[in-house]
Amino acid sequence: MSMSKIKKLYYQIMGQKDKLLINPYQEDSLESMMYTCSLVMLADKKIRSGELLTLASKDQGFLMSAFIDAHQSALQDDLDADLKSIPEEVSFLDSNSLEEILETANHNLLNLPREYVVQKAAQKILEKGKQKLCLLGAIRVAACDLEIVSSENLFLDILAREWSLETLLTSVMGNLAAWEKTRTSRLMERIK
Repeated sequence: MSMSKIKKLYYQIMGQKDKLLINPYQEDSLESMMYTCSLVMLADKKIRSGELLTLASKDQGFLMSAFIDAHQSALQDDLDADLKSIPEEVSFLDSNSLEEILETANHNLLNLPREYVVQKAAQKILEKGKQKLCLLGAIRVAACDLEIVSSENLFLDILAREWSLETLLTSVMGNLAAWEKTRTSRLMERIK
């Protein structure tokens, strides 16, 4: 049994998970939404610690750009879903904030039961429009490598269940190829 599994088991037995969870982000804040998306990004365990800086970079970083891209898709009606309540504007976070968020997410996933960490993150996002946007951002992050592994799927299922957005998740996942096609066409128009 790995040390990580031993720690998780110990914390479960001792009932100390809440005391050890690091989640300093305000309810419904952009930081809280980015933290939640980063958990999905880190779910497949393929990200090396050296890659975290690139992922957090404001100019080239994937995490922020994937989230903004999901926001644009919602506003541009790339998806056949009820997304009317999604916030109209989303700002950027600086690279230091993104690095901190990724480090916090990585720390929590390594030291606590993964499902518990995702569930607690979901409970910090209360506004329905922000929940929808965060779920879309998480799906975008999970689908970026053209493969949604079981751990990413589990995290997406937890988010959808916590927010009662199972229908949205099913709809978007069932139309992922169409979303990608519409999104790509829209982005190509910008380049021209």
